[in-house]
Amino acid sequence: FEADVEIDAGEVRTRALTMLSFDLDATVSDGALRIQKIAYGSLRGGVLTVSADLIPNDSDGADLRFSADGENLVLGLRAKTEEDLQQLPPFEARAELTASGKTVRELAGSTDGYVRIIGGAGRVPAGSLSFFTQDFATELLNTINPFSKSDPYTSVECTVILLHIDDGVVEGAPAFVQQTDKLRIFANLNVDLKTEKLDASFKMTPRKGLGISLTGLVNPYIKLTGTLAKPALVLDPEGVFIEGGVAVATAGLSIVAKSFKDRFLSDKDPCGTALVKSDERYKERQDAK
Repeated sequence: FEADVEIDAGEVRTRALTMLSFDLDATVSDGALRIQKIAYGSLRGGVLTVSADLIPNDSDGADLRFSADGENLVLGLRAKTEEDLQQLPPFEARAELTASGKTVRELAGSTDGYVRIIGGAGRVPAGSLSFFTQDFATELLNTINPFSKSDPYTSVECTVILLHIDDGVVEGAPAFVQQTDKLRIFANLNVDLKTEKLDASFKMTPRKGLGISLTGLVNPYIKLTGTLAKPALVLDPEGVFIEGGVAVATAGLSIVAKSFKDRFLSDKDPCGTALVKSDERYKERQDAK
């Protein structure tokens, strides 16, 4: 199969706003897929460039290489006005991934690399991620940040997503940090892409001055277990396991609580500290290899 694909979209519209431009250059030749460029450009000057190769190898499988680089990116699918668009937080993104295998599952289970997303300050309309998420993920997001269900906007001060992938195991400690005007949200993550086993722990701390009545809405610890196909949510620190609406007794979340260090939780710049620690761990891993 031979193909040479070029797509150049000067304007892609969503709702009433012109949100982005899009370019794709790709070829398929002799069983090899080469994506020279996928470029997304926003009206605020942001550009995300992605390249990837899927090349047959001598083991009757294929080698995958993926890289992404973006700056000043905004996600405005829920922005209804020009003001909403201009107040969205900017993001920068970096990713480098490699893998090898005969099937998609083998490729996932052999993946090495990292994903690094850094978000700045801004205002996010309620439900911004619902376009991408399923019912369970939407429930999880609303549980982590209960104010998102009633507030029309979330005022975000910073966000980081930091993932390291080693032989199909996705790890982050922390994997996610976000500071809003009401909450600090932290998450540790471990996912084995070979088995799809999922283990994630979330810690939410109210900001000072929030008030006792609002502080009581925040569930301080949440844990995800199960698999990517069938995740399960632990909501109650006293040991109630919620799956499919059925509560089952567990051993509690003391281990989850201990996985977050108090010094890190009280840091004045939690996103910056998470970035430094993640870079240190990545360098240690690379040196060890």
